[in-house]
Amino acid sequence: MAAPPRIRTPAACAPSSAAAPAEQQALRHMAIFCGSFTRVGSAEVAGASLPRLASLINKSLVRRVSDEPGLAARYELPEPLRQFAHEQLVESGDLERVGAAHARFYLDMLAGQAEALRGAGQQEALESLSLDVDQLRAAPGRASIPGGLTAREAEVLHLVAQGLTDAQVAERLVLSPCIVSMHLTSIYGKLGVGSRSAATRFAIEHGL
Repeated sequence: MAAPPRIRTPAACAPSSAAAPAEQQALRHMAIFCGSFTRVGSAEVAGASLPRLASLINKSLVRRVSDEPGLAARYELPEPLRQFAHEQLVESGDLERVGAAHARFYLDMLAGQAEALRGAGQQEALESLSLDVDQLRAAPGRASIPGGLTAREAEVLHLVAQGLTDAQVAERLVLSPCIVSMHLTSIYGKLGVGSRSAATRFAIEHGL
C-alpha cells in the first residue's frame, strides 16, 4: 500500500512541513474534529499521544484555546491548516476509519451522560456536552462502518490488518483471545471471506 500523502504546504499552512511523519498523520486525523477537542479526544480519535500533541503545539500547528479551572483543556487546528489536512485525510483513504472513531468517541460520551440527563444532574450534563455540541452533531453521520461491521469488529479488523495476532489484539483491546476469535468469525461471515489475508485486504480497500 502506498505511503499516505504528506500535508501539502501552501502559504496558509507552510509550518506543517516542520512536522515529523507521525505528526503529519496526527494532523490529518485531527482534521476530523469540528471545532475544539480535548486531549483525550485527540488520543482516542486521532491517535495523538500527549508528547505528540505537545510537539504540535510547540510548532504552532495546534493551538490551545481553553484552559478554564475544573475543565479539560481544549485545542484546535488553525482553520486553513484544518482544511488542507482534511483534504489529505480524504486522499489518504483514512477518512471512513477516522470518522468511525470520531463517532464512537462522541456517541459513547453522550451515552455516558444519559443517566445524568434524565435526573438531577441534567443541567451539569448539558453544560458539559455543550462544549462538544458541534462534534456531537457530526457524530451520527460518521457512524456508518462498511461491511455491516460493528464498531468493535471494525477495531478488531483494524488491528488484524496491522499484522497483530489474536493475542496481541486481545491485549490491545482488553479482551480475551476467545472473544477476539468470535469477533473474527463474525467479521469473516459478514464480509464473505475465509481468511485473515482476505479480511486484511477488505480493511485496506475500505480505509479501516
